[in-house]
Order: sequence, then structure tokens, then C-alpha cells
Amino acid sequence: MFLERIILLCFERIQVERSASSIYHLLTAKKSIQTVQDAYLYRIDSFYGVLPSLSKETYSKKIVYLEHHRYLIQTKESYYEITPKGKEFVKMQIDQLQSFYGIKYHQLVQPFMDRLLLLIQTISNTYQQNFNFIPTTDKWIAENFVKRKFQLYKGNLHKIQTQLYQELHQQLMLLSDKEASIFVDRLSGYKYYGASIEQLSQKHKLGHEDIELLLSKVIMHFLHIIHTKLDEYPIMRAIIEDLQDKHTPLSSSATKTYTLLKKGHRINDIVRIRNLKINTIQDHIVEIAIQDHQFPIYNFVNKETVETIFKAMGKSNTYRLREIKQSVDHNISYFEIRLTLALIGKDRGDSNDKFQS
Repeated sequence: MFLERIILLCFERIQVERSASSIYHLLTAKKSIQTVQDAYLYRIDSFYGVLPSLSKETYSKKIVYLEHHRYLIQTKESYYEITPKGKEFVKMQIDQLQSFYGIKYHQLVQPFMDRLLLLIQTISNTYQQNFNFIPTTDKWIAENFVKRKFQLYKGNLHKIQTQLYQELHQQLMLLSDKEASIFVDRLSGYKYYGASIEQLSQKHKLGHEDIELLLSKVIMHFLHIIHTKLDEYPIMRAIIEDLQDKHTPLSSSATKTYTLLKKGHRINDIVRIRNLKINTIQDHIVEIAIQDHQFPIYNFVNKETVETIFKAMGKSNTYRLREIKQSVDHNISYFEIRLTLALIGKDRGDSNDKFQS
């Protein structure tokens, strides 16, 4: 029931302001500005992209199940409100929903896991002089990485194996017994192969989606700890050093626009240079503002306008663009409203308040 609790917590946070599809898009990391901005606005960014394999059919079945058991109640088509029973269900094991870092690490989870599992398998087998084993992955990117690293490690396998064991042990000690057990069961070594998702599901009596979520959580935990204490995890750190530069949160088109902005070009200049519509460039600027907490938003919307938009949001108690637009002067654009919402996302901190003063 791990996935169900995450879904319910998301419904609790969005407060009937977004449809059920918005949560599906969040969990599967839909690459849209609206989904990313909602993740920050409603403080559900930790779950962004935590289950990319989730099918729409499976998700829809989960919604039907939650409604049938009165954890959710439908308010209108595709919109649901969490019930008091649903809130209690979430609170029962709220600690399980902590330590996800979806918005930050979702793109790194699979490549890091592929590399880590294959590296562990390769070192443990080679140390025992076994060179004939079926690799844990057939992805050439992971295989090439491990081959390169192994050339550096092969002269001192005992030391490398000991160091990697110590790093893993330190990480696993910070997890729950179930999380650590699921991860260890996934590992392949000398003369044995790690369990499949199906096997893990049967052993731990959890659904496939819950197993994948817990593995995703474990890897995100690893990544967070590695970034927090770089010097303590030299082997695991080496696995992600070249991955971080490749996985940028910005789309390639928004990155090009950002490059021009940094060179001092104005919006109209960029429209001409890139031969794109002004709405597209404005979309890029909102995307940049959401992802870059140092972005100078006030270069594009003045503080008086921001204050006006804040007051309108507080009065209408909503993040819906149309309702906010109806509550402000007609001269205030959707672009300025969306930038202001990005400012809320940047300043949200750990506050539980819906609106910030």
C-alpha cells in the first residue's frame, strides 16, 4: 500500500485544485512546466519521477480502489478529495514517505543503479577469478562505464571491494530493515544472481510498484548521502561524477534561451534570434525560474505586481491561473502570474502554509 499512500498524500496537498492526471504526470515525471511547477507549489516535488514505469491503467485502478474504500471522494470528473479516513491512512506510516528526492535525483536513479549493481557483480566475480557470468544489465552505457572503472580498479581489487562494502554498509545502516533487505536481495555476486522485481514482490509480499518505489527511494537516499558527505564515499561518488553534468533539469530549448539571457539579450531579441513565438520564450523563462533559485525573476515582473498577485491568491485561496487572472488588473499577464508562482516555489522552504506573505 506504499504507492496508495503517496497518491493520497499528493491529493491531500493539491486540495482539489488539480485533476487526478496531474498526480500521474508527477509520479512519471512528465516533462511539462505545469507539472514541475505544481510539484513545487504543492510541496510534492519529492515524488516527482519516483515511478516512471507506472502505467496509466495501473494508476487508474489505484484511484478506483481508493475511492471504493472511501479514502477518496470524487468531487467532479477527474477531481478527487481525500477523506478523513484517507488522511488517517496516510498518517499511519507517514515516515515511509520521507527521504524521497524525486525532483533532484529522478534522472540519476536508473543509470546509477545499473552501474552500481554491475560494478558490484563484476568486482565480486573477478575477485574469485570467475570471468563467465551474465551481467545484471545489457545497457551498453553501464557496461562501458564499468569496463573503464574496472581497468582502474583491477590492480587492487581487494582494497576496492573492501571500500565499496564499507560504503554500502554505511548507507544501508541508515535505512529501514525492509528497505535494506530489498536492496541487498537485488544484488548479484559470485555464483548468485539478484532477485527480480517479481521475486522481490513475492518474498516481501508487496506489489511490483511498491518494490520499485522502495528501490527508487533507496537509490535516492544513496545519492543524497553521497552529495552530503562526498569524502566518505569515493567509490560511489565516482559512479555519478559524469552523470550529473548530463542530467540537466532544463529542456535543451530552454537551455539555449537561458544562454542568450545570460548574454544580456531581451525577450524580443531572443524571439528574433531563435525564430520562436514570444509565448515559447516566456515558457522557457518560467521553466528557468522554476529550476534556478538564483534566477532574477524581478527583471521580468516588478515587485508591486508580485504583491498584487500574492494578494489575489490569498483572497481567492487558489493557485489556478484563470482564477488568479480574474482577480487582478487586466494588464497583469499570465506570464507574470506564472513567474510569481515560480517565486513561491523558490521561497517555499519547509513551510506548511499554502500562501507565503
